[in-house]
Amino acid sequence: MDKKLVCATGMLTTSEIVQDPTFGLEMNDTIKIERKVEVYQWIERTEEYNSGDETKTRKVYEKGWSSTK
Repeated sequence: MDKKLVCATGMLTTSEIVQDPTFGLEMNDTIKIERKVEVYQWIERTEEYNSGDETKTRKVYEKGWSSTK
């Protein structure tokens, strides 16, 4: 089934302990640990507005959580 879509159902188990050594986590009865990192930062977005007969663009900044730089 190399490079083919495979579908299966049933109980997924492992006898190994899943670890995240950076945070000192060890979990039993778990297949995967996912780490998501976000930073509270200024987020830039562009906004269009009308000025007379022209449509102009400006940058707007607001604080928020983001997983990208």
